[in-house]
Amino acid sequence: MALRFNNIKLSAPLEKQEGGYTESSVLAKLEAYDMLISLAKAPNAAAERISFEAERLRRLPLKRVKGGLFSKNGYSVEQVDKLIEELDSQIIAALKNK
Repeated sequence: MALRFNNIKLSAPLEKQEGGYTESSVLAKLEAYDMLISLAKAPNAAAERISFEAERLRRLPLKRVKGGLFSKNGYSVEQVDKLIEELDSQIIAALKNK
């Protein structure tokens, strides 16, 4: 599945792994980051609001696929965590310009 966002560029598709993050929780978090990056790039956006939303977004949980006899695959935990770190860096950089 190819993920498409306006402000998030993936260098490679996210890999699947047994017991990774659920697709729905990853998509929800990445969509929220995409909107927040868009807001942060807006010239009239308030830094306080962006900071508040960024902190709220960091606390948004990423659920893991449930294991068991027929365990399912989810998105790679390492790749998703690295991507989120990069997105946080983009938001911090955008805040420095405010």
